[in-house]
Amino acid sequence: MLEAVNNSGIVRSVSVDTLPTSDQNFTSWKLNTTVYIDSGLPNSTSILNLTFDLQGERLATIEKRSVTFDLKGEALVNAMIEVKSKVKVKLWWPNGMGEQVLYDFKVMTSTSPGDSSVKSQKIGFRTIELSQEELK
Repeated sequence: MLEAVNNSGIVRSVSVDTLPTSDQNFTSWKLNTTVYIDSGLPNSTSILNLTFDLQGERLATIEKRSVTFDLKGEALVNAMIEVKSKVKVKLWWPNGMGEQVLYDFKVMTSTSPGDSSVKSQKIGFRTIELSQEELK
């Protein structure tokens, strides 16, 4: 696990769920993203800027987001990020069914004075379909 530190806390992890849009060709996706942050300052508030990149392409920027840390010094930041057709993603397939293509997803946080941290991880895009047809 990678950890990054700045004055407003340690970015512990990033959770990402990939969601296809109604596009039948899977050229547009949404990333339901949760950034988990730990701070040494319980019951405090910080103003953060967040950026989200996929394969080096900027997907979104959230500026001046107020983040409140709880009694344990922990906070969550949720964001729904769109992956538009400028980033061509290929589907991830189970072993033996096709390629297992993974992409670099990066979340960067910064405070106004210029302190910043980065958390990177690999993500894949796939769909699952429930078939209730009887097996023969």
